[in-house]
Amino acid sequence: MCDAEKSCGIGGVCVLLNGTSDTICVCTDKSWSQSTEWLFFLDDPSLVNTLRCDENETLMKLLYGASCSIGFAGLMLNLVLLRNKGWQTWKRFASTLVGLLTIMLAGSLRVIDINRSYGQDYLFTILVAICGLCGQLASERSWNKFVAYVVKNFPFLETVYNSTRMDVSKRLHWIIRFSAYTSFVVQCILPAYVFQSDIVLRLVYFDLIMNQLVVGLIALGLATYLFHYLEQDICSMLAEEKELVRLDEDVKIKLRRLLPKFRYYKRSLRAQFILSMCTVFPLFIFEYSWSLWKYYIPLIGILGSSLAIIIVSKQIRYAMNKNKKFAKIVTVEQLME
Repeated sequence: MCDAEKSCGIGGVCVLLNGTSDTICVCTDKSWSQSTEWLFFLDDPSLVNTLRCDENETLMKLLYGASCSIGFAGLMLNLVLLRNKGWQTWKRFASTLVGLLTIMLAGSLRVIDINRSYGQDYLFTILVAICGLCGQLASERSWNKFVAYVVKNFPFLETVYNSTRMDVSKRLHWIIRFSAYTSFVVQCILPAYVFQSDIVLRLVYFDLIMNQLVVGLIALGLATYLFHYLEQDICSMLAEEKELVRLDEDVKIKLRRLLPKFRYYKRSLRAQFILSMCTVFPLFIFEYSWSLWKYYIPLIGILGSSLAIIIVSKQIRYAMNKNKKFAKIVTVEQLME
């Protein structure tokens, strides 16, 4: 049902059905149409004609095409880095490679057939679920690697108190892993219960509240808890306020380089949590904010692939500079001397 107060979307008008008092939305602009994607509160797909005109097929194909292209570029760059480091290190790249591959496959699938909707089409939904799983596992690995780097290279930071804080923060990877696997299971179940709103909404709400908001808040809290005290200790050491700690200049330089990494992690976790709040919280207030998620999925794919490209580009440049550092070009005359 629609009325004068309830908009029918872009290029949509509310009209009366012949001989009845029922109303439907009609899309007068042919570039816009109605879609049931992400509208899990619907009990019957035949109610599609009561929905707003909010799906632009050209825009959707453009976004998924961009997601596919950037995912392919990220995949190729990671393969170049893997070849440079040696194929035996493939386990370190597994989650990133599979994630980028599924972004590419999901994007190409929607470009070929735009009607493969999330939560309704098994293949597309599972590809999106795998992509999300790999992204979270990659972030878990990144966190573990960073904490291990701090512990290995700066053992003097592990005082009695900071050692306890390190142990608490290491548990973050279990929280991320729990979030990743529960979200994956929920997403795989969705197509089996499509248009059974009571079951589907409970599953989706659990996934969004538990895995997006609660887990994001816990991750931000644990990281802040660890970094706050480490930053304090490092600043004290650099200022030589601690009597029992005397550092040479090389260690001080390394510590100064470590501080921006702490800030980077905190900012990235804070940005991730704010993004989750902005995309998830409106779902509990505005009914049709659900329909925006059809655009969020390819945008998340574009963002994830772009971040992977930025990270791998830095690693490739580092590897090339490292090779140049130990390489020396000599002439034939020099060799003959």
